[in-house]
Amino acid sequence: MSVFKEITFASSYIARRRNSNSPGACNRPDCQIGGGKLLYEFIDKNKFRKIIDFGTWGGGSVICAAQALQKSSAASNRTLKFDLYDQGYSALVTDAMTAINKNDTWKLHDEVAIPDLIGEIKVFDKFWDNEGQNGNMEAVLRNLQEHQCYQNIQFTFRKVDMWDWLKNPEPFDLLHVDIHNTSEKILTIVHALEEQINAGAVVLFVGGALRFSHAPFGQCINEDGVDVSHVMTSLGDPDNYRRLKATGLDFTILTQEYPGIICIDRRARETLVWEQL
Repeated sequence: MSVFKEITFASSYIARRRNSNSPGACNRPDCQIGGGKLLYEFIDKNKFRKIIDFGTWGGGSVICAAQALQKSSAASNRTLKFDLYDQGYSALVTDAMTAINKNDTWKLHDEVAIPDLIGEIKVFDKFWDNEGQNGNMEAVLRNLQEHQCYQNIQFTFRKVDMWDWLKNPEPFDLLHVDIHNTSEKILTIVHALEEQINAGAVVLFVGGALRFSHAPFGQCINEDGVDVSHVMTSLGDPDNYRRLKATGLDFTILTQEYPGIICIDRRARETLVWEQL
């Protein structure tokens, strides 16, 4: 049986702490701080198969989602007949960036050769390059190889702005939104996807849920003893939480640990496979 493998590459949050010469800088791994295993378990238990990830950076959340899908793949004894990485991932990066720079969609697997893929993760980002907070194609493909979670799962890469995508969103089971979320942006996204959410699609928003009901704003509350209040720009401020709550939006906090995850899920309660933390 497939077992969740913790993500071990440095996170963008940690990179920002280092660049700021903060005494609180640390070496803790990405997506392991509260959200990675939770995302893996949430996908596994709810059997999502069409997943969209916005704001992927180095692919931490994509890897967690892929491991959950791979668990189902292993259970069904499906295996690929070839290894895409035989020639290394540099050729794949070149192919992907060539397509993406033409505003085309690039897929990791040939669906004609492999018609029985177990699921699909669409990896979307506004920018794809090797710097800063933008999507890093080389890092994503390298990390997928390192964690061995690319077989029997289709990965679709595209350069797309969240707000352009919302004008004509495709169907999905789970949408993972890891952008600069604010209460206003969350409401805009939920309202734009109202029809899909009401039909059973689930949306996860990443960022800042840890502040409310966890400790007074401004205290050093994360596991490293670092005061993150000045960099948490979404629900990190209790006022943002209260503003969102006042709208009547039916969201649930799945975790208050960094980076925090809130969930929009309107499926019937009897079909919800999740024990709220």
